[in-house]
Amino acid sequence: MLSKCANPVCGAKFQYLHLGRLFAIEYRNNKREYAWGGSTELRQKSDRLRYFWLCSACCQSMTIQVSRAGRVRIAPADSAYGPGQSEASEGLREQGELLSRSDRACECNTRNVKHALGALVKELEFLESGGYRQPMGWAPVLIFEDSPICPKHSFSSCPNTRCVLLDFVPVEQRAASVPCQHIRLNDAGETLCMMYPTKTMNEIENVIREWLRTRIAEIKQSARSEVAKQADSA
Repeated sequence: MLSKCANPVCGAKFQYLHLGRLFAIEYRNNKREYAWGGSTELRQKSDRLRYFWLCSACCQSMTIQVSRAGRVRIAPADSAYGPGQSEASEGLREQGELLSRSDRACECNTRNVKHALGALVKELEFLESGGYRQPMGWAPVLIFEDSPICPKHSFSSCPNTRCVLLDFVPVEQRAASVPCQHIRLNDAGETLCMMYPTKTMNEIENVIREWLRTRIAEIKQSARSEVAKQADSA
């Protein structure tokens, strides 16, 4: 786990302990044991530690998070949602310039659009880099729930109003325990909770990839149309 940065998008190699941030994750498994007389008691068993490292750059905006189910994920640090939030990656430069032009013409909801676009681009990068296939914890990584763009804190529950994916969830499902599992991902209306029991990981990733590319293209096209509309009316 320490050979490189835990962020699959980052290629930084681990060399020195004083660079970046090291995480030691201990998985605790609650096990109910039976005692004499028919009584039971809950004992907590500690399994081995697993170590993760985030490089100096990634640890500024990311952290390592663990859940009771034994899943370990890269999560956004609290500072990632502050007023000084930077773009998700260098790959967002083109989109940032496009939305900046729109911002000069009309400031309506531009910050939310930039945040949504940045999050979806970051999610696509994570998917393409094999982030959902990286064996980080003691349980399989779940799409969207264990993504670096998920804003919930460790052991907290959904829905989280800061989640950009909530806008894509049908209104009647936004109060569900995990709203992002109910996003309709293709023309057939398939969702993650429908696909998990019936499709392979490859098939699910292909659906997610196409959905992300389509949503990103739609947001960019909408921004361009807004720029053109404002330019015509000027």
